[in-house]
Amino acid sequence: MRNFFKRITLLSLLMVLNSSILHSQVAKTQVVMAEIKFVDNSMKLIWDIPTGFSGTHRIYKRNLFDWGKSFNYVTEFDQNFFEYSLTSSDVETPTEWLINRVDGSGNIISLGYIASVKDYKPDINRGWVHLLIDSTYATPLKDELDVLILELRDLGHFVTFNYASRNSTPTEVKNTLMDSIYSKLSKAGKPLESIYIIGHVPVPYSGYFSSTGHRYPPDGHAEGSGNHTGAWPADCFYGDFDGSWTDTRVSCTTGNQARHHNEPGDGKFDASVIIGTGTEGTWSPIEIQVGRVDFFNMPAFLESDTSLLKEYLQRCSDWRTGKIKVIKRALIDNNFSSLNLASSGYQNFPCFVGIDSVFDDRDYFTFQNSENYLWSYGCGAGSYKSCNGIGTTNDFANNKGKFSNAFTMLAGSYFGDWDSQNNLLRAALASGSLATFWGGIPKWYVHHMAVGSNIGLGAWLTMNNNNEYFNGFFNGSAQGIHIALIGDPTLTLAPPKPVSNIKISSINGKVELNWDAPSDEHIDYYKVFTLKDAAFNNFQIEPLKHSSDDGITATNSYTDNGNWVSGNYRYAISAVRIDTTGSGSYHNYSKLTMVEVQHTNSFEAIYGETLRILPNPTSGILFIESNCQIIRYEIFDILGRLQMQGDSLEKDASIKLSPNMIDGVYLINIYSENGSKTLKLELSRS
Repeated sequence: MRNFFKRITLLSLLMVLNSSILHSQVAKTQVVMAEIKFVDNSMKLIWDIPTGFSGTHRIYKRNLFDWGKSFNYVTEFDQNFFEYSLTSSDVETPTEWLINRVDGSGNIISLGYIASVKDYKPDINRGWVHLLIDSTYATPLKDELDVLILELRDLGHFVTFNYASRNSTPTEVKNTLMDSIYSKLSKAGKPLESIYIIGHVPVPYSGYFSSTGHRYPPDGHAEGSGNHTGAWPADCFYGDFDGSWTDTRVSCTTGNQARHHNEPGDGKFDASVIIGTGTEGTWSPIEIQVGRVDFFNMPAFLESDTSLLKEYLQRCSDWRTGKIKVIKRALIDNNFSSLNLASSGYQNFPCFVGIDSVFDDRDYFTFQNSENYLWSYGCGAGSYKSCNGIGTTNDFANNKGKFSNAFTMLAGSYFGDWDSQNNLLRAALASGSLATFWGGIPKWYVHHMAVGSNIGLGAWLTMNNNNEYFNGFFNGSAQGIHIALIGDPTLTLAPPKPVSNIKISSINGKVELNWDAPSDEHIDYYKVFTLKDAAFNNFQIEPLKHSSDDGITATNSYTDNGNWVSGNYRYAISAVRIDTTGSGSYHNYSKLTMVEVQHTNSFEAIYGETLRILPNPTSGILFIESNCQIIRYEIFDILGRLQMQGDSLEKDASIKLSPNMIDGVYLINIYSENGSKTLKLELSRS
């Protein structure tokens, strides 16, 4: 009964926060900073306690990937306790935690979210990513785009692409995009996960941000206070495949730039919030993750947009291949002491680097010009190309080559409207960052990256945050069409360097592999995979079958004893590093290094062994004829799904096939005391 009454939903929680947090202190004091620590072979959830706090900390949890489900009450502690030891079930299951800090009057004054995992193994087959590429770069950046496609494939993605002309309308681009994607659905074998927009693909605009419109502008600058009104850039349009984007109702020309003016039939859409097929304001999820890299109209930088994009693609390639190393620390430069914007930094950063490695007493440029950071956050009063207390677009340009972080959040007026000349967010990418966003308007949640997920997932969660997480209540900006990731949505925390110089040979019916270990890199083990060729020069990555070690080796060599059929085969090797973050530990796979071999299995020639099945076709009873002991057999359907298996058969033993097996072709793998062999089996009961 106690747990029933303590069960909490995010909606009820947010109603409480709306009436309490906004009237208490802001930013750092709104957040319960939390991390996962390994202590004496156990995992502990640790949180900070502010000086003078008197009250309780209530702990809730849910499955890490059960978005939309309620958090369940676990326990609570008074102000003298700051840790909770995870149970064995917590350790075994990826979990998401919610910590509420409750004062003596029962008000929730702050909260925090964090994931916890131990030795989590993400799926090596990552999602389908579609590249939507500005056709301007088709020729000058062909080599870089080819490398991008290959590297994404080698990291387990299914990759497709199409080009878009700058002269098209967003609707025309989207129609072509959807046609391209739908034409590949049957061949992809997996759902589309993310759209990576590369270059100045036509920018969708949407919204009626106004003091008299659907919503105030996200930065608060309505008529008479900056006139940042009308329509704003809305890349979420490209990730919404079932919504209704109308252009019939909004009439607003008060914006300070003509690109914000929105009138019926002008190609700019009506919606101010992410919508489905209902009337304006009806919330419906964006289906696909979206991120964009666009250096058009950035004259503060000496380089052309083509050169800046080339540099960015190379930087991401270096990140994906382990060439860029950063120290696990984070910096917060908060110049809005009266606002809650910087809570996005305080919430997310401990999940990556731990509480003690988050520094909020360091200047944004001074420290990032002299040392590197995994994450940084800066906020202050802003313009399109400046942030008070942080710097300007010119500062990013002048410090290009010195400025060093992987990911940064920035918040302040105007620069969240990223399709502006010399935009501050895009300047961060041009200067050296991998990804950025307008963090705090609304609050962003990217903490899943700390356990191996990609940054596009955080963008998708933030766009679709329908009371899933506390959104900060800043100017009604939650679920706004303006929410945008500036950067490659497929990026994860830095993978290790890949292996190199693979040597492969087929000897005595076995496949032998040797390779060079990555230099200056800690590797915990190597994983060997086989590759199934798929369309568009992509691969389905498969674990080695019929191998007791699952293709895992601690050394830089491996012998595959289980390849029983002659033919041409592709193998792939990943160097795996078990990374520890402020959220636990996970297996971080390097990009695959691939190799082919013409394999000859000479089972009968080597062992002089008779091994056959009869009758074949069979009506349900199968005999294995052999002159040696059968140790084990396995029967798979043509999709590789195990149907039957058994151990230790006598010579010329019979097998009764499962009644669940339908007529068709199967493969039977037979293991003998001398080796193994695969035979084709046909079942026909009719």
